[in-house]
Amino acid sequence: FGDVDSDGDGLSGAEEKNAGTNSEIADTDGDSLSDGDEVRIWRTDPLKKDTDGDAFEDGDEIKNAYDPLVKGGILKNAPLLVVRFVTNTPAGTSTVNYETFVITPK
Repeated sequence: FGDVDSDGDGLSGAEEKNAGTNSEIADTDGDSLSDGDEVRIWRTDPLKKDTDGDAFEDGDEIKNAYDPLVKGGILKNAPLLVVRFVTNTPAGTSTVNYETFVITPK
């Protein structure tokens, strides 16, 4: 563990251990948000695909300008987002892609 970020998700091995996430997979819960972004930016649960329990995965909520912490909540004060989305492969590796979104209040 230690200071090495072996999966490129933005968390060191020690931080992964503290969060309970998998240090070999960038997106432990498979919601398309990296574990690091969930812990450091969004404050969502990196072990749950749907932190607020509204039946929409955290990554999908963010892509559609909804707050993943509040059922039905809209992201506020975020006119432009650059989000690191992760795709886990069956082989246990992760692909990281960056996407930019302009958030328009609904």
